[in-house]
Amino acid sequence: MFHHTKTLILAAVAVSLAACSTGSNSTDSQTSPNSSSPASSENSPSSQTTDTKISANIPGASDIKDVKLTPNSKNIPAGFFDGASGSKEPKQDVSKSKPFAVGGWAVLSSQGKVADKVIITAGDSNTVVAVVPTNVERPDVVQALKNPAFKNSGWAATINPATLPSGKVVLRAWAYNSASKEAIQLNNAFEANVLP
Repeated sequence: MFHHTKTLILAAVAVSLAACSTGSNSTDSQTSPNSSSPASSENSPSSQTTDTKISANIPGASDIKDVKLTPNSKNIPAGFFDGASGSKEPKQDVSKSKPFAVGGWAVLSSQGKVADKVIITAGDSNTVVAVVPTNVERPDVVQALKNPAFKNSGWAATINPATLPSGKVVLRAWAYNSASKEAIQLNNAFEANVLP
């Protein structure tokens, strides 16, 4: 009973964190990776730009097929896909010729550490478009989840829309655990309407 209550409390904290981050104005650009412009994320060491020859650099796995992608049906605080290009909107039109930034945070809460990597996938087939480190400071996550080990749980990437099909494409982010080769889907997703 206590474990179930604890899980519910952690889920409530994660939802609260997501709700609090949705309309907040932060003066510290490092605490919210999606508050920076795409141009500033493109040159950031914490950001990866996709290209047409992306190789899935997933530790312990030679291919995405080696990774078990798990929807977060237990509401375990695994993280949040904050949005794209500084907007919290879950849907946006994007130009096929202009890269856009995405970001959020990801943790392995059962292990009390940040995710080993974040895998960003596109579409129902979960085609890998980026694999990025968790290395952006997120004091808001530390405060909400009360764990200092989550300090660098933020992630950021720059997506090249030329690598995506035209039309509506859903991007999802996953907290990857290299020991178990499992990735848990982060809360929220982003729908890009890729325009020609």
